Amino acid sequence: MLTPHPYQAAGTRFLSTRPALLADKCGLGKTAQAIWAMLEIRKRLSPPNHTLMWVLVVCPKVLKEQWIKEIKKAIPYPTVQDDSIKGTPELAIIYDGSGPNQWTIIIRFAHYEQFRGRGVPQPVTQQYLETNWDLVICDEVHKIKHRDTQTAKWIKKLKTTWKLGLSASLTAERVTDLWSPLNWIAPDRFPYFWPWIEKYAETYYENGRRHAMDIAPESDKLRLLREDLAPYFMVRTMEDVGMQLPDLTTTDIPIEISRKHTLFYERVRKQVVVDLIADARNYGLVDLDALGKSALYIKCAIARYTRLRQTLSDATEFQQTFHQNKFDWLEEYVLNGGDPALIFTSFNTTRKRIEQKLKDLVAEDYIVGTWERVGTGLNLQHLHVVICWDLPLSYNSYEQGIGRVHRQGQERPTFVYRLISKLPKPYRAKTADQKVQKLIDCKAEKNEILLEWLRGIRDEEILR
Repeated sequence: MLTPHPYQAAGTRFLSTRPALLADKCGLGKTAQAIWAMLEIRKRLSPPNHTLMWVLVVCPKVLKEQWIKEIKKAIPYPTVQDDSIKGTPELAIIYDGSGPNQWTIIIRFAHYEQFRGRGVPQPVTQQYLETNWDLVICDEVHKIKHRDTQTAKWIKKLKTTWKLGLSASLTAERVTDLWSPLNWIAPDRFPYFWPWIEKYAETYYENGRRHAMDIAPESDKLRLLREDLAPYFMVRTMEDVGMQLPDLTTTDIPIEISRKHTLFYERVRKQVVVDLIADARNYGLVDLDALGKSALYIKCAIARYTRLRQTLSDATEFQQTFHQNKFDWLEEYVLNGGDPALIFTSFNTTRKRIEQKLKDLVAEDYIVGTWERVGTGLNLQHLHVVICWDLPLSYNSYEQGIGRVHRQGQERPTFVYRLISKLPKPYRAKTADQKVQKLIDCKAEKNEILLEWLRGIRDEEILR
């Protein structure tokens, strides 16, 4: 059975004394701290006749097995059972004894995609809403950061005595995204979005709608924000808990695409512009301000831009005769004795092509996956090289992905190689890869500044 480190014991005390958000960086054992907190919370439930505790863990689907493994390591004698009626695995933790010493914890698992329904919950959502839970744990709680989504609305309707949220990326995109998880954790303390935004950030009106600006990293309101967050929010890095990870080195590898590939890319890029104009006309949008604020248009724009990015990731998806220079780089890396790596891509078709290339090269021990499926919750510190075939639009995904390897238990220096497609001369335009690279780097710089503020929360503030 695992024994908590001193910092994990402190995190467990924090989570077991209030509904709270734990935003420790990757590798510090947030799952284990939540499990130990669950045992402490059980002691607070109506003794002596409260001998059955119901726990719901909401997490990405790929993390269910990881949770079961962590529970088996952190708690003695758990038994896994199948719930044949609901079709959801249950973990029963049964402690034998007599009188108040005999109790049971039933843990059920749900994933975020199961919380759906416009106005009326879908049947799969309804089954969770009908139960009176003693504890709900939301792992990767940043999944509910968008307050108007169906997922966020239904999760906030779950009936529970206690709530815990876990995420290593709560501040990675926008500080204003903190409101929705905070509203779930402490709805009485953070009841309304706009008053909260106006307290810390600027708002403006455009086209009859109110919009929020993010909190500036240099704002003097960050101190006030930290004070308000202290009772509900804890974030620590490796340095904060006295641990030192091996160095992390990030290297951008410019990959010049071929002339033929360039002509195809430019044709797709121009067609994307044409399609976006057509989409705007279909939605009756005629000015740039309206375009920027239309949710439907933004959704279409992301889809069109994704197609453009895919032409750089693996153009053979569109044209089998294209020569892909990224695959040449991978072949050279393998043949020159490069260490096995975790390879990320945004596209499943590209993943399959990379896996086939590695198979042809007889390259073993590589792990290839998409940012969405492999970038969350897995412990892969036996590898020390990450290859970013392309970059995700979300800094959340990027930070979580690198954290699969650069985490507690890593004993070797970690190397991240980012393959960035560029156009050959005399083209001066930036490719979609280069623009996403700039976006990720800007978010990283801003996130570091905000993290410095929020990690300044100390025990005297938390326990006041």
